[in-house]
Amino acid sequence: DLHLSLRRQRQMCIRDSADAENTEIESFDKDGVIGYYFKKDDLNYICYERDGDFFSIYGSIDMDELIKIAAGITTE
Repeated sequence: DLHLSLRRQRQMCIRDSADAENTEIESFDKDGVIGYYFKKDDLNYICYERDGDFFSIYGSIDMDELIKIAAGITTE
C-alpha cells in the first residue's frame, strides 16, 4: 500500500530528525523519487523509500540537487 508506505516513511523521517516537531516537513514526487523534505540548521534533508529500503540524504546544496542524487541511488 503506497499510502501506508509513505506514512511510515514520514514517521521514520521525523523520528530520525532531532527536534522535528519544530520543522515543517513537505512531501515531494519528482524525478521518480517520492518522499519528504525539510530544512534544518541551514541543511536540506530528503527522506525517501526505494525498493523497500529507506534513505535519508542531506547537504547544503539545494533540494533539486539532492533529489537528483537520490534518483541515482540504487539498492543493488
